[in-house]
Amino acid sequence: MNTASIPQTSPLEAYLSIERLIYHIVFKFQKSHGGDFDDLFQEANLIFLQSYSSFNHSLSALSTYAWTCVWRGLSEYHRKEKKQKAIRPYNESILESGYYHRFSLYILTESMSNDAKDLVTLILDPPNDIKEKTLKNGTKPYDLASIVKKHLNYKLGWTGKRIRETFEEIKEILCT
Repeated sequence: MNTASIPQTSPLEAYLSIERLIYHIVFKFQKSHGGDFDDLFQEANLIFLQSYSSFNHSLSALSTYAWTCVWRGLSEYHRKEKKQKAIRPYNESILESGYYHRFSLYILTESMSNDAKDLVTLILDPPNDIKEKTLKNGTKPYDLASIVKKHLNYKLGWTGKRIRETFEEIKEILCT
């Protein structure tokens, strides 16, 4: 196919020609995956405008290309949003402060060994290297435990037995 015969349009003209298609894609995506329609529509528009620069007129129709790019982009956006929503409550609960929380923590840690107190402090007020690792990829709670164990082992020189016993002590106090 000769690309000279295919008219080259500006991104704005291309967008206006398939705006209803983007609306339809967002509507179907929201129906099947949920989410705020306005946020999804805004994201879909950005995805289309970013992907238009790599569109090759000779390989496919703009509508087919737009459908594929926008649907995949919305799927990625939805995946990231779900991940953020799952992490947000976990991080917010740790970062909450106030007299009641400090007092409860004091009562809780009063009967703990020094190792257990150090471990609780490390988890609730982590050093910067742990914060960076946990926030980088949206770490899940079980990943946080692994990161903390590595920090205790490599940075503080704790043995595996000491780490295990300390975690068991904290678990026993919290579960009784």
